[in-house]
Amino acid sequence: MGPFEVSKELVAGLDDVQLRALLERLLVAEANLRGISHFAIAVGGNQTAADGGVDASIRWNDLPEPVDWLPRRLIFFQCKAEAMGPAKIRDEMRPAEKPRPIFSELATEAGAYVIFSTDDPTKSAMDNRSKAMRESLGDVEQADRIQLDFYGADRIARWANRHPGVAIWLLRQGGRSLGGWRPYGDWSAEGATSKPYIVDDQARATFGDELVDMHSAIASIRAALREPRGVVRLVGLSGMGKTRLAEALFDENLGEGALPKAKAIYGDAGRDLEVGAARVAEELMLAGVDAILVVDNANAAIHGQLAEIARRSGGHISVLTIDYDMGGEKPAGLLGALGENSEIVLISLLEQRVPTLSEAECRHLAEFSGGNARIALKIAEGTDKGIDLSTLNDGELLERLFQSGRREREPSARACADVASLVYAFYVEAGDHQMAEHPVLAAIAGVNVDTFFRNVATFLEWGVIQQRGPQRAVMPPPFANMLAAPFIRRSDPETLLDHFLTASPRLLASFARRLGQLHNEPAAVRLAERLLGPDGAFGEPAGLDDVLRRGFNQMAPAAPGAALASFERSLAGPQRDQLLDPHSEGRRYYPELLVHLAHEPTLFGRAMEVLLAYALADGDARDDHKASKHFLERFWTHLSFTLADQATRLDFIDRLLDDPNQEARTLGLEALDHMLDAGHFSSSLNLEFGAKAHLKEWRPGGREGYRGWFGAAYDRATRIASGDEPGAERARDIIANHFREHLDVGLPELPIAAMRAVRGKGYWDAGWRAVVDGLSFSGKGLGDDMLAEVRALERDLRPQTIAECFDAFVLGEPWRHWHPVRTEKRSTRDVGKLAEATGICVAKHADPVPYLARAIVGEGQNSALQFARGVARSSGDPARLWQETLAVFRTMGDDTRNPLVLTGLLEGAAKRNREQVELWLDDAVTDPVLAEHFVILQLALPLDDVAMARFERAIAHGAVPLWRFGQLQMGGVSKPVPGPALSRFLKTLYELDGGAIPALQILHMRIFGDRSDKRAVDSALIELGRKLLADPRSFAEEGAREDHGIATIAKVALDGEGAEDAARATCRALCASRDSGNYHDGGFDKICKLLMMSFPRVVLEEIFTREVHQDLAARFFGGHVRNDSDSNKKTVTFDEDIAIEWVREAPEERASGLAELIPYTAREAEDGPLVWSPFALALIDAAPDPVPVLRKFERRFFTGTSSGPFSGRFVRRRPLIAVMREHSDVRVRNWAREAGKALEENIRRWDEHDRERESRFE
Repeated sequence: MGPFEVSKELVAGLDDVQLRALLERLLVAEANLRGISHFAIAVGGNQTAADGGVDASIRWNDLPEPVDWLPRRLIFFQCKAEAMGPAKIRDEMRPAEKPRPIFSELATEAGAYVIFSTDDPTKSAMDNRSKAMRESLGDVEQADRIQLDFYGADRIARWANRHPGVAIWLLRQGGRSLGGWRPYGDWSAEGATSKPYIVDDQARATFGDELVDMHSAIASIRAALREPRGVVRLVGLSGMGKTRLAEALFDENLGEGALPKAKAIYGDAGRDLEVGAARVAEELMLAGVDAILVVDNANAAIHGQLAEIARRSGGHISVLTIDYDMGGEKPAGLLGALGENSEIVLISLLEQRVPTLSEAECRHLAEFSGGNARIALKIAEGTDKGIDLSTLNDGELLERLFQSGRREREPSARACADVASLVYAFYVEAGDHQMAEHPVLAAIAGVNVDTFFRNVATFLEWGVIQQRGPQRAVMPPPFANMLAAPFIRRSDPETLLDHFLTASPRLLASFARRLGQLHNEPAAVRLAERLLGPDGAFGEPAGLDDVLRRGFNQMAPAAPGAALASFERSLAGPQRDQLLDPHSEGRRYYPELLVHLAHEPTLFGRAMEVLLAYALADGDARDDHKASKHFLERFWTHLSFTLADQATRLDFIDRLLDDPNQEARTLGLEALDHMLDAGHFSSSLNLEFGAKAHLKEWRPGGREGYRGWFGAAYDRATRIASGDEPGAERARDIIANHFREHLDVGLPELPIAAMRAVRGKGYWDAGWRAVVDGLSFSGKGLGDDMLAEVRALERDLRPQTIAECFDAFVLGEPWRHWHPVRTEKRSTRDVGKLAEATGICVAKHADPVPYLARAIVGEGQNSALQFARGVARSSGDPARLWQETLAVFRTMGDDTRNPLVLTGLLEGAAKRNREQVELWLDDAVTDPVLAEHFVILQLALPLDDVAMARFERAIAHGAVPLWRFGQLQMGGVSKPVPGPALSRFLKTLYELDGGAIPALQILHMRIFGDRSDKRAVDSALIELGRKLLADPRSFAEEGAREDHGIATIAKVALDGEGAEDAARATCRALCASRDSGNYHDGGFDKICKLLMMSFPRVVLEEIFTREVHQDLAARFFGGHVRNDSDSNKKTVTFDEDIAIEWVREAPEERASGLAELIPYTAREAEDGPLVWSPFALALIDAAPDPVPVLRKFERRFFTGTSSGPFSGRFVRRRPLIAVMREHSDVRVRNWAREAGKALEENIRRWDEHDRERESRFE
């Protein structure tokens, strides 16, 4: 358990009272773990009182089965904080030379008797004690039915370590520092857990989109944490009772299913934990203990680390993290947000914690604090006797925090608190590359630095200020706002601004953030307007760095108009391009701010104009930097997050549609597209905006409201689609794309009318497909009349003529042709057959050449080949058709013509006159235009010897790009070619510059096809495979992508007679490729793995006795990255006996060399700890001096992939060193001692490094 491990020495030092308390806690922990009622446990009182030989007992019936530390259903324990030798044992069990009566009871019920002692006997001494216990019952009838046991210090320590809460309690009893970590107890406030948890039926907890009462919230969190690997995130403002709720989860008096207290470990990440939360989680995982880790003030990064650790396979820990503000995060696990306490709860809490308050005072405080328990309690605790709080106004109540009831008042305390609240957080010591910032605040407060610091320390004790590392912050934010607002109101703005403008940019940004929380305070608003003004520090958003940019965004809620004006100035000035730069970091944040600025109807138009400028400048910006998404989503019916109504938004769309800039008009069309969206809305926008949240938005009202909204969008789209503007076709597509969607939402008349209005005179492929989709997927949900109307529309839109069928089935996409009356067996049309049938019709009833010409330049995936095949099959004169089509093909541009049309013609013509087609293919070999496409043309016929001869002629002619021969790997086209013929051709191809890859691809797929068809691979191809494997060109950089294919070839080629020599040649080719500079570090894992598995001796002799690149050598064992990874999934299996035999031939050099490469760790179970791999252990034993081998392994502790904090990878390697401390070789033991020290130092150092970055307020 690492930092919480109980040692036997600690147990041995316990006194009688502590030992009995420990036993009671262990019994309760075991009962909780196994589901045994606490009524089954009995523990005596005074340790020195007569106890009849029993200090504690546990008795239960039925389930669970007795096991481990509770070996029987009835167990009597005798506690002894002393050495218990055989004589003392006999005296204890047989006072006055007679066995105690309890043993007759135990014999009758087959129970157990356990001496629970701080004694720590050796094995032989333990045997003597066990013998004495058995002999003491020699005259007890049926004594053999009693299980006797002696739990000494060592076993008690191991038992305690199974229950983290008990272990931490015991460590505290022993005076050991736990570095801020605690067992279950008063986490929220002193004495909190000794009082009932106050709860009412008000719904104030949110899980997902559901608002629930606290009883339901507690049940949900308990359910999530009860099972191992549970993860919960609890967020909300400070003072809402999050930590108190965490305590209540373990309260047996609060509902059913309380979590076991003995599992709880609590730490506050905002304090200086000596051991980081992630490291604690790693330690607990490694120990395999059941624990519930509760981490307070844990930011999103800490939560992410803990969630990843807890969710690992086989883990036994659950995690609850608590933070003051969710900040729009979407964490792993169950997310619960805690809202304000009800007045009833606050009144009850005040009555419970401060019973001297009157009912009127409790009610007045509850109303004042706005549901914040911390504020209410702090004011109440600082009040003098004789003061009636119910008579004080808000300012006077706030002043009570600083009155003498708490302690002798520091005259400057209130001023220091007010000034501390001016910023969201501040540094009281240097850290994170920041200087201490409290001297600036001290100057504002008018006190010296030491006085300010002491006041901050006092506020920290009171709970008015919170700590995260070197940062301090007045919390909760509403309380800080209460302090900051009146101070700003009373301050000279010039002086106040001067202090912050001469401070660090970080402190200025933090002040700006506070101003953003004070949108209701006119003085703060005026300050924000000045800072955002033309001459203000934030007045030019294009020129702000990351720190000030965050301050700008966080200050904007106080003066949204001024923030918007600053954007408008930048757009009108010389920094416009810098502001809109697609690659600037500001693009990630400014568009989201503009969404918030567009929330109010009065600012909607201006904010959208700025967003429009961003969207038009998106260019090649990363997806998370694009503004068009933010711009267009403002025209959704849901998740628009704006109060602008339909008229306001339509006005802006109309302005876009009339814009002289075509790009703006295009965005206007896309805005109409978003208006027509009726479902599948999602947004990741953080709705928090200063001290408020933009949770409200304008939506159409009721069915008629949505009809008016969609109708307005359809009217505009229809008008554009019916015109001749550039966007007309896109408008028609938009109308078609929403057809099915609006059928589903029950407004079919709108899309039907729009479709009829824009159908035009010709065939409309998108429209017909949209209606067919609607019938296929949504037709059954329509009423009879509406279904008939949609079917009539489908008949009107479906292709009627040959030309329309050509557009639909030849040039159209070949997929998603849904059947309008779909069934399980018939959901789509066979477009290939329809395209061929269209070709047959064209050949019979029209001039096919114009259609073929259109097919040649058809874009995207289509069915041109099948169409051309149908034309040729039915043509009256295939030869003339070929020549005319070929003439058209020659006139087309190289980058637009589709040779598959010619292939289709050849296929169709071959069914009528193959000899003629053979002649055409002969001519194509040297044709100036066709030669480039010869490979795909030849595939019109099955490959044979004639075809292979043509390929050789084509190669000799030199017009075919060699990469095109790779097309011969597709669809089993090489299957008919005899092996010798294919081998000859591939040899020729391979030797040409650029021919190696296609040759390997073709051979790979031919061998794959033969094996799939269970056909013997031709010996000529096997011989060719060996030849290619022995050639370094096969392992050049471009060949790395063919690793799988090369391995497939090798499985056949490296088999049978001569396989070992072929494998040796392959190894040499790999080495030669690396030596020549051709070797690519990123591939060939599969071929290396195959060689190592099948020919380990050959690999070791050829690879590891040469000067070989380390990355290549490591790949034979799986690669450095995989072998050093904590996931440790073994990827290469080989005969380790052969490898060790090879090592022993020259052990000093070879053992150390392999130690850099082999997988050195393993897991005995998927969820088990890391252990030494068998081969690593064998290598250590084989080495004449094991230390160099071990040091090579130790250096690799730093490398490889892992998850979580970096310190965790060293924690997980503790078992490797621990086992070596027991090694028979003294040299290994000495290495383990030194390596253990280094490991622990790395754990400490990296844990400290991890914690430095873990927790800050900002």
